[in-house]
Amino acid sequence: MYQKTDFTRCVFNPMVKDLFKEYPSLDGFKDIISDNPDAILKFIIMAFDPGSPLIKDFPDARMRKEEAALLASVKNVDEVVSFSNSKYVEAANWYLRHYVRSLDWAVIQANLETFWEYQQRLMTPIEREEKSKERDMMAAIQVKSKLAEDLSVISERIQKHMKQFYSDDDLLKAETKLRFTSENIASVFPNS
Repeated sequence: MYQKTDFTRCVFNPMVKDLFKEYPSLDGFKDIISDNPDAILKFIIMAFDPGSPLIKDFPDARMRKEEAALLASVKNVDEVVSFSNSKYVEAANWYLRHYVRSLDWAVIQANLETFWEYQQRLMTPIEREEKSKERDMMAAIQVKSKLAEDLSVISERIQKHMKQFYSDDDLLKAETKLRFTSENIASVFPNS
C-alpha cells in the first residue's frame, strides 16, 4: 500500500485528504471536472505525474491508470481509465500543461496510449468470413503491416523522448553516479 511519503516527488501530493484545501492553486481544475474533482485529480496525479511511484511500479499505462483509479477512489473506474469521456483527456492535458510542464513527458504519455492501441489492433487476428475475397484478406494484411511500421515509429519516438526527459533528471543522475562508483563496484567484486 502506498503512503503519503511515496508521492513526495509529485508536483502535488495526491495522498493528502483534500487536494483543493491543501493546494488552492488547483481550483481551476473544478472548471473541467465538476463531479468528484478531488478523486479525478488524485487519479491524474498518480497516473501521469512523472514523480509518481506508479510510473515505475506500473510501466503499462493501462495497469497504472487502473491502480491510480483504485487508489484515488474514483466512482466510474472504467470510464476514467479508458478516457471514454473527453473531459478526462482534457483534465489530464490541463495537469500536464499547467503543472508538469514538460513537452517530452506529455509526448511520452500521449504516445504510450497510442502505442498500446496500435499494439492491440496488431495482435487482433484477421478473421476470414465465408464470403470474403482474397483481395479483402490482402488488404487486411496490408493494414496490419502498416500498423506494425507505425508501431515501430511510435516506439522510437517514445524512446527518444524518454531519453531526453530522463537526461534532465538530476536525482536519477545522482542515483546512477552512486551505483557506479569505484567503491560500489569493488564491493561487488571483493578481493577477486
